[in-house]
Amino acid sequence: MDCPALASVRAKIDRSIHHFGQVESIIDAALFKHDAEGGLAVNYDSEGKKFSIEHPKRDPLDPSLPLIIGDCIHNLRSALDHLVLQLARLNPLTAAAAETMTAFPVYLNPKQFNNFVRDHVRPFISSTALAQIENLQPYATGNHGDKDILWVLSQLDVIDKHRLLIVVEQSTTMESHSITSNFPVRISENDFGKWKPMVGGTKLMTIDVSAGAKGPGKMKMEISSANRICLADTGMDCDDFPVQMVLSNSILFVQSIVATFGIKFFGE
Repeated sequence: MDCPALASVRAKIDRSIHHFGQVESIIDAALFKHDAEGGLAVNYDSEGKKFSIEHPKRDPLDPSLPLIIGDCIHNLRSALDHLVLQLARLNPLTAAAAETMTAFPVYLNPKQFNNFVRDHVRPFISSTALAQIENLQPYATGNHGDKDILWVLSQLDVIDKHRLLIVVEQSTTMESHSITSNFPVRISENDFGKWKPMVGGTKLMTIDVSAGAKGPGKMKMEISSANRICLADTGMDCDDFPVQMVLSNSILFVQSIVATFGIKFFGE
């Protein structure tokens, strides 16, 4: 049974899940629109005798998307801060002071962690709870370092709150191709499996037909692309990862933290 003390923590997670649903709807609508508008453009260079397979220009993304992603991230990060406050409230002697002092620490090395918790966490929560929090730190979870999901979540929140809107980028890649002809065909450029920014004129493949046909030429092309919307320009490991993957993994991770603390410290 859920503990009432963790109601605000879970309310923050629920709000994040709500925003995640909005993000999914916007992204699904954008990608569906791309598919419905007619796939790839085929341009022929008569002088060079080459076909270029390119992604046509698309409409920009919904400008509200970065804002909603930021809201999703912030509510998750805030849930962890609420968790620390509830841990502090288990000690009535320090509860009042903790309301303006505590936060959930996320650091890449023990020195930074200890410098922060000395004044903002250790005086207010039990040593057992503090040890549990330290076990979650990026430096304590193996060799993940700045790839650690908790670090990525925390830094995305910093970016959104203090520096820039979260940047998202539409990208595309060649998913499959089949070319049949009665004359020699050479694929001179083929970035199969390589993701590229989805902008007008993004070239995915070049087909060289300069060898020509001895008689009437026939060629059949079946080409498809895959599209996605990713985080960009964060300077972290999450760059070029689909937005839904980063957010859903973060939600599951925070939910697991709260569930663990609920069992160990709140009698759930």
